[in-house]
Amino acid sequence: YDEVMKKYNNSIFLMFQQFFELLPLATVVSDKIFVTHAGIPRVRDITISQINAVDRRRQIPTTIETANDAVFFDAVWSDPHPELGFVPSPERGPGGVKFGKDV
Repeated sequence: YDEVMKKYNNSIFLMFQQFFELLPLATVVSDKIFVTHAGIPRVRDITISQINAVDRRRQIPTTIETANDAVFFDAVWSDPHPELGFVPSPERGPGGVKFGKDV
């Protein structure tokens, strides 16, 4: 938000927000390559269809209150880490996770 406001104005920020709401959170290319906005949801055995069924026409949750909140939050904010599994990510706030190479 701050970066856009420094360079442009609120209407441009709203256009960016509307554009990003149209992008999928994740997809698979050529049945081989998983592509995500940023991270991997912590929900075990989740499918691309389930990820993209999350309502994106809302603010990204800052706390996790539902399974859909967790999927949305993780797909946007989770980060990789060198260990295995999921571990807490204090940098992303309460509920944030990092995912390992085995995920």
